[in-house]
Amino acid sequence: MRIGVLTFSNALNLGAALQAFSLQKTLEQMGHDTDLIDYQCPAIDAMHKLLPVLKAGLTVKARIYNLIYNLVFFPRRLNYKRFQRGLKKSKKYNRETISASNGVYDVFITGSDQVFNLKLTGNDSSYYLDFVQSGKKVSYAASLGVYLPERKQDYQNYLKSFDHLSVRENSSAQLFQQEMGIAAEVVPDPVFLHTSEEWKALLGIREKKREKYILVYSLVEDKGLYEIANKIAKEKGYQIYVITKALRPMGKADKYLRNAGPYEFVELMAGAEYVVTNSFHGTAFSLIFMKQFTTLLPPVASDRIK
Repeated sequence: MRIGVLTFSNALNLGAALQAFSLQKTLEQMGHDTDLIDYQCPAIDAMHKLLPVLKAGLTVKARIYNLIYNLVFFPRRLNYKRFQRGLKKSKKYNRETISASNGVYDVFITGSDQVFNLKLTGNDSSYYLDFVQSGKKVSYAASLGVYLPERKQDYQNYLKSFDHLSVRENSSAQLFQQEMGIAAEVVPDPVFLHTSEEWKALLGIREKKREKYILVYSLVEDKGLYEIANKIAKEKGYQIYVITKALRPMGKADKYLRNAGPYEFVELMAGAEYVVTNSFHGTAFSLIFMKQFTTLLPPVASDRIK
């Protein structure tokens, strides 16, 4: 069976990259010919562009900061691009051309990640598979993110056309049922479809001999993560490694890993003694690799972590 998976496969985000990889590998292991649909969504693409340096109206200070940020984190972009080259993708599509994928696939799958979040995607309904005219329409572990009550009728129109609907959070399933009378199954995020040993085999990871360390991983910097990590480090004598996208992190660590891509993230997770995180996928991989961990719930969108 030919399957096309529509998700944020081009995003420079650890969770987005690893869930796309895991879902594709699972479908291939089931015997299906699977492409990640190489879809260009302006709102998603804009989130991962280099920071502007020559844009009119920027102060000199802002130009210098953006230039330094781009240079420091450029190797991170290369690590992502290297990982993404290992994924089997379709030709490129955009909103105007995506209908040409009809007839190419027997089944279209949207998800996982926040593909149902219209605010995040700039109201791009392609992620609701509204372009599909031939082929089954399925969502796998799709996440709503932010519900927009004023778009209730749109949600209903999009969702009722699915042949099978599944979501990642209980809250989304409850909302769809209560607000729209639409039933959705709750299923695990794709990263849980492989064991720790399978992850290491799929990525070819060989754990390196390092000093014992606590891995700190966050989507948004939080002083509380550093406080917890430093307390444990003092008790256990561990080093502190931090995966960060900040030029000026909020706390002290032995190593700041600013250029970790998906491969490096999983490798670091595999070797950690302890994990401190406020991220859903940081929590997920802590569970997959059976690590001792502490999760600080973020002030918003904590349902998926719970």
